[in-house]
Amino acid sequence: MSKIPSSSYGASMAPTFSAKEKTQHAASIRELGFAVIDSGLAESEMSSILQSFNELREEYLLKYGAATLTALGEKDIMRMPLIHKDNFLRLIFNKNLISLVDELIEGTFILNQQNALLNQAQASYSQASWHRDLPYQHFVTTKPIAVSCLYCLDDFTSNNGATHVLPGSHKHEWLPSAQEIKNLSIQLEAKRGQFIIIDSMCFHAGGINESKADRRGINHVFTIPYIKQQITLPLEMKSQLNDFEKGVLGFKNLVPDSIEAFLNSKKEAE
Repeated sequence: MSKIPSSSYGASMAPTFSAKEKTQHAASIRELGFAVIDSGLAESEMSSILQSFNELREEYLLKYGAATLTALGEKDIMRMPLIHKDNFLRLIFNKNLISLVDELIEGTFILNQQNALLNQAQASYSQASWHRDLPYQHFVTTKPIAVSCLYCLDDFTSNNGATHVLPGSHKHEWLPSAQEIKNLSIQLEAKRGQFIIIDSMCFHAGGINESKADRRGINHVFTIPYIKQQITLPLEMKSQLNDFEKGVLGFKNLVPDSIEAFLNSKKEAE
């Protein structure tokens, strides 16, 4: 009889939670699929991000054209704001945010996407439909593989279209029936400067903004590296980054374009 292997790779033993405390917010996301946390940002920082959002909106419309964006269903979205303004890049590495994501996603995680979202007053809204942030996927996992983190630039209220969620829907493969949605859905109100954190497989929908003011937010989706980025971020980055930041932004998880590049990547990992 041959000797039974004792080593392993790419696998972990069941956690005992002795090394990492299971926090209240993480527990809520694991069980219900959502939580609301404070960013801890000062008023000046929140105001700076809001100003950058408004500036980016003007620049984005000028560059890509309002008519083109509308035709493509992109009129309410600005992709990859981190490559345009440094405070959007800093927002990704907010201490309160990144520590929670680190607790939720086991092992390595990367930023899959960052998008600036506008919910205009008294207008239709592209995100006002039930969806997962990994769309068209009908499976469930025993632990989070993607976490969506919506930074609130304005107060999110029931009147201005705060996000609706279906609690526990990240544990079930299919979208519930219309009657179940009516019975189970809740609306997540949050203050300016807070993050709404959702397991990306939890069904959610933006509400209709019935107020007289626009509602603005910055959404981040962090995933395990096996899920490809919405846009390849390392190709667009010009800022100076430290080793941890490069890891989160996907520099260490690019697909090798040759056998030689694959072998070199293994040497670099040693």
